[in-house]
Amino acid sequence: MNSLVASILVLGAGSTAIAQTFKTVAVYDAPTHPNGVDVRLPSPAFYASFAATVSGAFASNKGGVINFDSTHSFPWNVAGLPLWNARYGVAGVNNCALSFGQPVHVANMVGKPWVPVSGSPNDPGALVTVGATPLAFKMQATQPAFGPSVPITRAGLTVLQRAGVRQKVAVTFIQSAAPALTTTIVIPAGLPGLSTSDTFVGANASPGSRIIAVEVRSFDGATGAVLPVAVDDLAFSVN
Repeated sequence: MNSLVASILVLGAGSTAIAQTFKTVAVYDAPTHPNGVDVRLPSPAFYASFAATVSGAFASNKGGVINFDSTHSFPWNVAGLPLWNARYGVAGVNNCALSFGQPVHVANMVGKPWVPVSGSPNDPGALVTVGATPLAFKMQATQPAFGPSVPITRAGLTVLQRAGVRQKVAVTFIQSAAPALTTTIVIPAGLPGLSTSDTFVGANASPGSRIIAVEVRSFDGATGAVLPVAVDDLAFSVN
């Protein structure tokens, strides 16, 4: 077993029963927020297909988008909860468990060095690591909630630009029975005319495999210093 996945499993299994709960939505990068995804990897065509597929999966109770907003996160503005449950699909009867091996924070990003890509401009939420560490989590979908496990066949997230910093970011989707899928990107300090360069990275599982974990590492492109990681949105589907 991959050492990253093993460490998440051990830390997640030893945690208390307190969990963050999310209600997923159908739309990735909803237009309700003026900020949006700037870069789409591995390609704009993949991003368009991914967003459409997840929206359709939500309608058929096979996927959804976690937007980290206050109206869909219970509780909200809480740091350090290691276990999350995302109720996915329009019926909200299925569950995707996210197990973290470290404290994570989801809260209002007003006044913070990141601008989310969804939510109300007055209370936009995002997922941020507590401290300068990688973001790593195990994913397990069940259908119905807490029932039989089903394979997650695609996942994607947007890495938020830290204002004024040239970031080097590596996003790895870890699979159950195939090599890990890693995308390494350099996010500039700002595109012309834009204050940020928020980057979507997504992947489809290889045939016969499933996505079981995700890791995001962020570094200062100038100094190499490890940076906190912020993401918004996070989406997945099981079909």
